[in-house]
Amino acid sequence: MPNKLWRTHPRNYGKDSKECRVCGARQGLITKYEMMTCRRCFREQAPHIGFVKVTYSNNKIINHIQFQPINKQIIIQ
Repeated sequence: MPNKLWRTHPRNYGKDSKECRVCGARQGLITKYEMMTCRRCFREQAPHIGFVKVTYSNNKIINHIQFQPINKQIIIQ
């Protein structure tokens, strides 16, 4: 007999109250800038959002890699 009381009370605070708006995962959540996406969904959507990957060493930029969009029709510049 399954337990019908599993996760029935509201989650209003803490880690369990937040979830990824794309896939619903609760682990690896990026909450900065109120994005509310997990790290896996962020890596998929980063080109469409417009994020650029930059590598620094001794306060100098080594690599400046712009993510390549998966579907170029979606990007509007």
